[in-house]
Amino acid sequence: MVTQEKPTFWYFAFLPFLKTIHMMVYLFLLSKVVMAKKFGGENNLIKKWSQILMTSFGIFIFSYVSYFVLVQFPFFKIEYDYLISITMSLSIFMIGYLGFQ
Repeated sequence: MVTQEKPTFWYFAFLPFLKTIHMMVYLFLLSKVVMAKKFGGENNLIKKWSQILMTSFGIFIFSYVSYFVLVQFPFFKIEYDYLISITMSLSIFMIGYLGFQ
């Protein structure tokens, strides 16, 4: 009989709030690092790039959270789900675009 081991972080798949907390902590720590770093001259472009990247990630987190919150309410319609999905897709696209720039 073959048994399969669970991956180390298997609980992230079942508890979306843990993913959310993890992403929020990561964004918070990332913003602290970027704000603490001194940028000057040509490095201002790097600062602007990192701020746009963090903003895109923040929009993704907000969209992710809004889905799990709004789905609990009776007024939530399938059209809202499409809007949230589009927002998440655009933020992921922006993160990918900035990553390859």
